Amino acid sequence: MNLLGRLLTDGSLPLHSRVASVIVLLYAQTCTRVVRLTVDDVVHDNDQVRLRLGEPPSPVPHRSHSEKPTIAEVRAWARDNGHAIPNRGRLRADIWTAWHAVHPT
Repeated sequence: MNLLGRLLTDGSLPLHSRVASVIVLLYAQTCTRVVRLTVDDVVHDNDQVRLRLGEPPSPVPHRSHSEKPTIAEVRAWARDNGHAIPNRGRLRADIWTAWHAVHPT
């Protein structure tokens, strides 16, 4: 459980490595299976997100509304969505506004 907690909260670890490790731990998947996952394996079904590891797709746990995203998570999201941001330092207010616009609580 300590390892899982660290993977979920430690922004110093690369996000892609954290996500892959959580999938291995929570869903008992092999590393070779995890690296074959694509965006097509993420299924959005109404308000539920599911991960297609087999049939039927497995539900992905929701983030608690009280949990705040880490700066590393927002920075990775911003880069993935075309925002130009520095590698270090505080994030601009417009980045946080954009994050909250697509991740309502």
